[in-house]
Amino acid sequence: MKKRISIVFPVLNEEDTIRDLVENSISKLREMPYECTIIIVNNASTDNTGQIIEELAGKYSFVKVIHHPSNLGYAMSTLTGFKNSDGEIVIVIDGDGQHTIEDIPSFVSKIESGFDILFGWKVDRKDPAMRILITRVLNFLARVILNYPYHDINCGYRAVTREVADKIEIHHKLNSVGPEIYVWGKLHNCRTAELPVQHFPREAGSSIHVPWTLPRTIYKMIKYLMQLRSEMYSGKGRGMK
Repeated sequence: MKKRISIVFPVLNEEDTIRDLVENSISKLREMPYECTIIIVNNASTDNTGQIIEELAGKYSFVKVIHHPSNLGYAMSTLTGFKNSDGEIVIVIDGDGQHTIEDIPSFVSKIESGFDILFGWKVDRKDPAMRILITRVLNFLARVILNYPYHDINCGYRAVTREVADKIEIHHKLNSVGPEIYVWGKLHNCRTAELPVQHFPREAGSSIHVPWTLPRTIYKMIKYLMQLRSEMYSGKGRGMK
């Protein structure tokens, strides 16, 4: 029997890339030994993203669309994808076209070996210099404040088991959802790991990170990481098994 997986694409104003992303992904998935569903979480896009993904859902029976009525942030889009998935393994991939479905087999294999939560690592990052700088700063802060053991807190590629997807809670409405998932997993005795993923330049759209927002971004991240640290050291871990 084929392994059943769910792929979640969180999107916000990706009208120029989302159709090609989904159709190229479907083409590649058909060559893989999985039974797949695709869930597109539209975080209140203001362009034609909503119309395009509805067309895709009408064309492909295994494509499901969920629209947020207002912009709830990337973390909540991730949670929406988890809670509306049905796969044995749930893989969340940014919907901006900078990642590839081709990395899925390594994530599935790692989950099958006994891991509960996997984080991607953009080893050869193709982001603009500003985005790379921000990520390096955030990674440093995560290591210092949270003792975060992985290289890339901002990678939009992660996978979890069905059990994690059903039980996980996400409360902080920041774009860097990885640290909160890590803390939740640590408190629930999950096995976590990091896997390298391919990364490509953004072909359309724009990043939310701009130079004049850097001080505010860093302040919000420090506050976020300190809150997670408090939760991690005051919480009581409970195994899921």
